Order: sequence, then C-alpha cells, then structure tokens
Amino acid sequence: MFRGFTNVGETDGFLWAVLGEDDPGRVTWAPKVFEMAKDFGLILLESGRLIDTTLGEMIPKGARPMTPTSPAQVAALQRFTQAEAAKMVWRHANTPGETPLIAPGAQFSWPHGFTLTHLQFSQDGTGERQSADAEVIFVQSGTLDMVWARGRVTLNTGDTLTVPARLAHRYHGDGDSSAFIVRRGDRLEDIIV
Repeated sequence: MFRGFTNVGETDGFLWAVLGEDDPGRVTWAPKVFEMAKDFGLILLESGRLIDTTLGEMIPKGARPMTPTSPAQVAALQRFTQAEAAKMVWRHANTPGETPLIAPGAQFSWPHGFTLTHLQFSQDGTGERQSADAEVIFVQSGTLDMVWARGRVTLNTGDTLTVPARLAHRYHGDGDSSAFIVRRGDRLEDIIV
C-alpha cells in the first residue's frame, strides 16, 4: 500500500514500526520515488540494497538497478476505501492496563509473528506490570522505571528498550505513562498489571 505520514499536531510525533518474522519483504517504490531518488544520488538494486552515490558507493559487479514500477503494476495494487482503512487504525482510549492490539482475540488478530500490546498506567499515579518475557518496550509518553533484581533504568518519552528473555522485571509508571510492548510469537502471555 503506497502511503505517507504527516504529523498534524504541534508536538513531536513518533513513527515506530514492528516487522514480523525474519523477512520484512520488499518495498515497492512509487514511480516518482525512483525519480526523486536520482536527485539525491540513490539507486535501488533488484536485491533491495540501496546505493548512495553521494558517499562514493557504486553498483557492485553483476548487480542491476531495480526497474521502476510500471503503471500496470500500480494499477494492479489493491485499493482501500477510507472506511476500510479506518478499520486498520487502533484509537487510543486511555484505559488503564494492558490492551492487546495485535494478538489472538485482539482488534488485529491475524498472525503477525509477534504480539503488540498497549500499556497505560492509571491516572491515580499508581501502576505496575511484571514479566519475565523477552520484550521490546517503546515509551510513547511519560516516564517508566524498569526494575529488575540488580538495578533500575528510567525510560523517557521516545525511548525503546529490549529486555532479554528470563529477566524478571517490572515497570512502574504514573498517569502520564503510556507504552507499547512487543513479544515474539502469536500468543499472549499472562499479563499482570
């Protein structure tokens, strides 16, 4: 799906992507992106590698530039209506606790190779979540303290942390704390909030 993103707010915005499995696939460039890339000295190869000629990079022997996307290829892409696209959006509800977003039984329940949950701490200034799972946490707003047996680290808005498997840890946050948590696999583990 060709798409673009614009921050329409007055504050900083985040675009945070999670790719499932070990093969993220290939990006199909819009035809005009090939032309724009030339203006910046960039060449996309058939392998998916990007060559930056402004850094002195050259096309390796035997490699070939990607053929620009044709009008027929663009016409063959699936089109979504605004109503269909709206169903692909999760709306933040400020509900305390951990809300499954991508997981069995969640709004987006088809297999992705990972689960994604939203963690919102209560407005009364209390909250804790415990886990021993390997996970990646992205702090959308506020601050979180990640505490484990031998230490503590404070995460601020915009921070991302990777927690190794089998490290028992917990998060403390306040009413301003909101985060997203990614775990490997397509099943939801027991969550304590």
